[in-house]
Amino acid sequence: MADERDACALVSIVRKDGRPTGAVAELARQGLVALAHRSGSVDGEGDGSGLLTDIPRALWADALAASGVDPGLVDRAEFAVAHLFVPREGDEYTAEATRRILGAHGARIHHERHGTTRSAALGPRGRAGEPRFWQLALTVDADPVVTDRALWQAAAAIEAETPATVVSLSRSTVVYKLRGDATQLARYFTDLADPRFTTSMAFGHNRYSTNTTTTFERVQPFLSFAHNGEIDTIGRLRDEALALRLPLSRDGSDSQDVDAVLRGMTAGLELDPIEAIELLFPPIVHELRRLGPELQDAYVQSRAAFGPFAQGPAAFLARVGDLCVFGVDAMGLRPLWHVETDELHVFASERGFIPLAEYATDPRPLGPGERVALEQRRQGWVLIDQESLRERFLSARQARAAAVPGRRERLATGGPEAVAADRIPSARLEIGSPPDEVEDLVVRREQQFAALGYEPDDLKAAAYMESTANELIGSLGYDGPLAALSGRRTNLADHLQETVAVVTNPAIDREREIEHFSTRAIIGARPALERADERRWIELRMPILLGGHAAEARVAPEMERPIARSLGTWLLEDLVADLAPGGAALLSADRDWDEPAREALARLGAEACRAVRAGAPVVVIGDRGVAAEGRAWLDPHLVIAAVHGALLAQPGSTGSLRRDAAVIVSAGSLRNLHDIVVAIGLGADAVAPYLLLEHAIASGDPDALPNLVEALRKGIEKVISTLGIHELRGYGRAFSAIGVAPEVAKLLGVRTFAASGSAGLDWEAIERDGLERAAMLRERTPARLDPAFRIYPRVWKAALAVANGESTYAAYAERLGELEREHPVSLRHLVDIASPAEGAASAAAGQDGVEASTRTGEHAAPFYISSMSFGSQGETAYRAYAEAAAQLDILCINGEGGELPDLLGRYPRHRGQQIASGRFGVSALLANSSNYLEIKIGQGAKPGEGGHLPGRKVSAKVALARNAEIGVDLISPSNNHDIYSIEDLAQVVHELKTVNPRAKIAVK
Repeated sequence: MADERDACALVSIVRKDGRPTGAVAELARQGLVALAHRSGSVDGEGDGSGLLTDIPRALWADALAASGVDPGLVDRAEFAVAHLFVPREGDEYTAEATRRILGAHGARIHHERHGTTRSAALGPRGRAGEPRFWQLALTVDADPVVTDRALWQAAAAIEAETPATVVSLSRSTVVYKLRGDATQLARYFTDLADPRFTTSMAFGHNRYSTNTTTTFERVQPFLSFAHNGEIDTIGRLRDEALALRLPLSRDGSDSQDVDAVLRGMTAGLELDPIEAIELLFPPIVHELRRLGPELQDAYVQSRAAFGPFAQGPAAFLARVGDLCVFGVDAMGLRPLWHVETDELHVFASERGFIPLAEYATDPRPLGPGERVALEQRRQGWVLIDQESLRERFLSARQARAAAVPGRRERLATGGPEAVAADRIPSARLEIGSPPDEVEDLVVRREQQFAALGYEPDDLKAAAYMESTANELIGSLGYDGPLAALSGRRTNLADHLQETVAVVTNPAIDREREIEHFSTRAIIGARPALERADERRWIELRMPILLGGHAAEARVAPEMERPIARSLGTWLLEDLVADLAPGGAALLSADRDWDEPAREALARLGAEACRAVRAGAPVVVIGDRGVAAEGRAWLDPHLVIAAVHGALLAQPGSTGSLRRDAAVIVSAGSLRNLHDIVVAIGLGADAVAPYLLLEHAIASGDPDALPNLVEALRKGIEKVISTLGIHELRGYGRAFSAIGVAPEVAKLLGVRTFAASGSAGLDWEAIERDGLERAAMLRERTPARLDPAFRIYPRVWKAALAVANGESTYAAYAERLGELEREHPVSLRHLVDIASPAEGAASAAAGQDGVEASTRTGEHAAPFYISSMSFGSQGETAYRAYAEAAAQLDILCINGEGGELPDLLGRYPRHRGQQIASGRFGVSALLANSSNYLEIKIGQGAKPGEGGHLPGRKVSAKVALARNAEIGVDLISPSNNHDIYSIEDLAQVVHELKTVNPRAKIAVK
């Protein structure tokens, strides 16, 4: 257990009286050492540790005096200190360029310090990647606001134009950080061991990262910010920063870019730090309804101006000038404790490093979404509670006329605002040319379904949603082939797969989820952040619009309009008429038959920019122009990406043109939930999947249409909850491509796998497919709905024959191999492990081939079947996994839920036992039945019922495994990675070791 790590550490120590002392930084370092279990380790070296403190003015005064500079500079408002990491190769060139950039922004350098680090304090990996640490004392002769803006601009320019990394550049703070652990900080940085080093506050952070490289530059704190957790909406946050023209960090992590946005808002846009924090981490909609009217107006406006783009399980510390802010994510998934002593305010991930005898009050964890602050005033650091912070936010927004009265009406979810009769369009919104003749609707729609890539399962899922108001897919998984391996016609969205970052978060009950999850969308020109902006925008309960039908569809707006109102959305035609009485930008997802697809997409992006620059607040992308002769189909998802990227790149009134208009797509090729979510991820603000809607209307059931739309909304909730996102507006490109050519993937802004410049879905294939679909849509060629090839029914049939004694396992294996060779459905079917003989043959032929051993410890391979409870698998799979692990000589963990009695002790080397938060079925017998025990101290964040197993699912077998009563609900307790204190955890481990001395114990 001693080598287990978990979830970063945050420590903040602030003296109430504001007096700088040497003890503050020392206590912060001690706190980080005590929280060493909250840090990563690579080959025995720490993942990273750092401190943010006040500028040590006494130390700098002596340094200035020793170099003949007036030491009184350190007390002037324009005095600032820069800390930089400079690569050791070419450092003189980098230094000269840095000096030039600082001078260009009005900074005068008074003194430079070098050699203030000791390389011997680092481990081998730390020394291998160690940059040169460079310190500068400088002034900017301007008022504080102008000085801060100049320093922000200089820092951005240094990182953009040189290989140097700006560790800190501020009039108030400095940062010291390294690749290593907290014990090395004072040994590495001579400043921190100097008796002249004093500070009134210190932020500390231990790094634990599983998805970014360990380097000096990635270590926290950053210039103003440190956090523990993940920012799951980082893709969307980066887009919004680009739209606001705020420079991001160079190849930065999520927390680096949150830091960059925070500094851009305060120094670049000159927002009050409290405004910036509340814009970055706004209250959820449900909480807004509990606030007063003026606060509601201010937050509704500010959420439209920016939005919930820094979501995720995270606790954070921020320091901007004279303000320190402390906060917890909206769901409260990462703990941050406030401990108060007679002299100190302490905020930390855990409170145990402060002696109990020093507590002045009971320690208190910040609640979900709570923020408090400390402000440096004449009498010291003064605590500001959440209510006062919000009043300060309101005052700041009112001062710049950015809190618009009446905005709170947008919080209503019962339906959209009333549309004046004279603003309802009398004709349909036509994008492209309708067919010359009105054909039989059913036949025509079948042709459209086939041409636009529907398969029978899409219509089956639609029918299910229309009858139940629930999305059909109940779990992650698809047993058809990847699009790149499919023999049928596929759409671009079929090549895109959700990228799921699995994190361990506490369970959330369904009521709390309902409060937090939001599918709301903002349509129209986004208001400015820093000034009054009366441009019109509309807030929808969901991003799904009704309407958008062609004339031949024979759907009356009068029938859809009341349904739209009841669902909290609009008809596409009504929305465009209301927001854009002067006209919207109408783009058709098609191209001339001999126009290259890339040129067509560039043309459409340019058309969107011209229209928005001319004042159009809405861009509508439709797909019916291909009905005209000479037009070829373009996948609307490509057009969305092209238009979004073009608008993002061009300057507009409040940043880029992307903030000046909404992008809406009205397309028949939006076949299902996946297509809709991909459209939103690529940049659409709302969608009108008119063919899906027409399918519901054609059923004749009056409930079919509202059921379908509500089911899609629920499905969107399911998608974002899987990714740890609670508001849809924070969803960005959370997917990757498989089998898409790199040039196409670049336009989409996603990573691609299993493709190259000569293989994959490329522009030539896209152009050829567009011509074929155009012929089908114009009914020049026949089209039919082809089902996808499903491999597993065929596999199950062969397996059943073995189970019934009708066939042999060898025959099953041969059939399985045949299916995988002839009909591969996943990438693993295209690769195999070479046998030693095959490897030797390859080597003899001059090909690379190295024989390797996969053994690890006691087992044959470094794989294990992770913990899954009995109830989640069913008895057959539960037993099969255990036996398979034994035969493969690997490890299988049973999961929360206890163990079936006859399995206890059967596989001690291959069956690990989990001691989970619910402790169901845990006993000395269970603990002594295995050589491997896993203690779970974090509950996975799960949509739906979370850790609640309803009584109806507690069968006799489940009750037997869990040592419970049949038919009685079982609740796994919610926790914040804090169900065990360190002392509790040590006691649990001690007790388990007493029961089973041979067991190897891991903490999850």
